[in-house]
Amino acid sequence: KGFSLMELMIVIVLIGILSAGGIIFFGDRAEQARREAATVSTSSIHLLQQEYMSNNGSYYYTSAGCSSTTTKQIISELFGGSKELAEKDFYYCISKNPNSDTFKITAKRITNNCQVMRDEKNNITYSNC
Repeated sequence: KGFSLMELMIVIVLIGILSAGGIIFFGDRAEQARREAATVSTSSIHLLQQEYMSNNGSYYYTSAGCSSTTTKQIISELFGGSKELAEKDFYYCISKNPNSDTFKITAKRITNNCQVMRDEKNNITYSNC
Protein backbone atom coordinates (compact mmCIF):
# COMPACT_ATOMS: atom_id res chain seq x y z
CA LYS A 1 0.00 0.00 0.00
CA GLY A 2 1.60 3.21 -1.11
CA PHE A 3 1.64 5.80 -3.82
CA SER A 4 2.27 4.87 -7.41
CA LEU A 5 5.09 6.48 -9.35
CA MET A 6 2.54 8.39 -11.44
CA GLU A 7 0.89 9.90 -8.34
CA LEU A 8 4.25 11.01 -6.96
CA MET A 9 5.21 12.57 -10.32
CA ILE A 10 1.93 14.53 -10.41
CA VAL A 11 2.51 15.85 -6.89
CA ILE A 12 6.09 16.88 -7.74
CA VAL A 13 4.92 18.70 -10.89
CA LEU A 14 2.21 20.55 -8.92
CA ILE A 15 4.72 21.60 -6.27
CA GLY A 16 7.05 22.87 -9.01
CA ILE A 17 4.27 24.92 -10.63
CA LEU A 18 3.23 26.45 -7.29
CA SER A 19 6.86 27.25 -6.43
CA ALA A 20 7.44 28.97 -9.77
CA GLY A 21 4.34 31.11 -9.25
CA GLY A 22 5.48 32.06 -5.76
CA ILE A 23 8.92 33.07 -6.96
CA ILE A 24 7.46 35.29 -9.67
CA PHE A 25 4.97 36.88 -7.25
CA PHE A 26 7.38 37.46 -4.37
CA GLY A 27 10.29 38.43 -6.64
CA ASP A 28 8.27 41.41 -7.81
CA ARG A 29 7.39 42.30 -4.22
CA ALA A 30 11.06 42.34 -3.26
CA GLU A 31 11.83 44.83 -6.05
CA GLN A 32 8.91 47.02 -4.93
CA ALA A 33 10.26 46.95 -1.36
CA ARG A 34 13.71 48.05 -2.58
CA ARG A 35 12.17 50.91 -4.55
CA GLU A 36 10.11 51.96 -1.51
CA ALA A 37 13.25 51.91 0.68
CA ALA A 38 14.94 54.24 -1.81
CA THR A 39 11.88 56.52 -1.76
CA VAL A 40 12.05 56.72 2.04
CA SER A 41 15.79 57.41 1.91
CA THR A 42 15.29 60.26 -0.58
CA SER A 43 12.68 61.67 1.80
CA SER A 44 15.22 61.64 4.65
CA ILE A 45 17.79 63.33 2.42
CA HIS A 46 15.20 65.94 1.40
CA LEU A 47 14.48 66.81 5.04
CA LEU A 48 18.18 67.14 5.79
CA GLN A 49 18.63 69.33 2.71
CA GLN A 50 16.09 71.76 4.20
CA GLU A 51 18.02 71.79 7.48
CA TYR A 52 21.33 72.23 5.61
CA MET A 53 19.83 75.20 3.72
CA SER A 54 18.69 76.91 6.92
CA ASN A 55 22.10 76.40 8.55
CA ASN A 56 24.32 77.24 5.55
CA GLY A 57 22.27 79.42 3.19
CA SER A 58 22.60 76.99 0.29
CA TYR A 59 21.82 73.38 -0.54
CA TYR A 60 24.35 70.55 -0.39
CA TYR A 61 25.39 68.98 -3.71
CA THR A 62 27.49 65.93 -4.48
CA SER A 63 30.03 65.46 -7.23
CA ALA A 64 28.72 64.37 -10.65
CA GLY A 65 26.86 61.09 -11.03
CA CYS A 66 25.54 58.61 -8.47
CA SER A 67 28.20 56.29 -7.04
CA SER A 68 29.34 54.74 -3.81
CA THR A 69 31.47 57.86 -3.30
CA THR A 70 28.53 60.27 -3.55
CA THR A 71 26.47 58.02 -1.27
CA LYS A 72 29.25 58.16 1.32
CA GLN A 73 29.45 61.95 0.91
CA ILE A 74 25.73 62.27 1.68
CA ILE A 75 26.00 60.01 4.71
CA SER A 76 28.99 61.97 5.96
CA GLU A 77 27.82 65.53 5.24
CA LEU A 78 24.07 65.37 5.83
CA PHE A 79 23.67 62.46 8.24
CA GLY A 80 26.86 63.12 10.18
CA GLY A 81 28.13 59.64 9.31
CA SER A 82 25.48 57.97 11.47
CA LYS A 83 22.92 56.80 8.90
CA GLU A 84 22.85 53.79 6.63
CA LEU A 85 20.96 54.42 3.42
CA ALA A 86 19.66 51.55 1.32
CA GLU A 87 23.10 51.75 -0.25
CA LYS A 88 23.55 48.07 -0.92
CA ASP A 89 20.81 48.38 -3.56
CA PHE A 90 21.06 52.04 -4.64
CA TYR A 91 23.61 54.78 -5.11
CA TYR A 92 22.55 58.29 -4.13
CA CYS A 93 23.51 61.74 -5.41
CA ILE A 94 22.26 65.32 -5.20
CA SER A 95 22.54 67.44 -8.33
CA LYS A 96 22.11 71.18 -8.76
CA ASN A 97 19.84 72.73 -11.34
CA PRO A 98 22.20 75.02 -13.31
CA ASN A 99 19.46 77.64 -13.83
CA SER A 100 18.40 78.09 -10.20
CA ASP A 101 19.27 77.25 -6.61
CA THR A 102 17.30 74.01 -6.65
CA PHE A 103 18.29 70.36 -6.36
CA LYS A 104 17.35 66.86 -7.41
CA ILE A 105 18.03 63.82 -5.23
CA THR A 106 18.56 60.65 -7.26
CA ALA A 107 18.62 57.08 -6.01
CA LYS A 108 20.02 54.91 -8.81
CA ARG A 109 19.65 51.13 -8.57
CA ILE A 110 23.07 49.50 -8.78
CA THR A 111 22.00 46.45 -10.81
CA ASN A 112 19.60 48.05 -13.33
CA ASN A 113 18.45 51.47 -14.60
CA CYS A 114 15.73 52.08 -11.99
CA GLN A 115 15.94 55.61 -10.61
CA VAL A 116 13.92 57.27 -7.86
CA MET A 117 14.16 61.06 -8.07
CA ARG A 118 12.91 63.72 -5.67
CA ASP A 119 13.18 67.47 -6.29
CA GLU A 120 13.31 70.40 -3.87
CA LYS A 121 9.49 70.66 -3.97
CA ASN A 122 9.29 67.03 -2.80
CA ASN A 123 7.94 65.76 -6.14
CA ILE A 124 8.86 62.12 -6.74
CA THR A 125 9.44 60.57 -10.16
CA TYR A 126 10.39 57.02 -11.08
CA SER A 127 12.34 56.06 -14.17
CA ASN A 128 12.78 52.50 -15.51
CA CYS A 129 11.34 50.95 -12.34
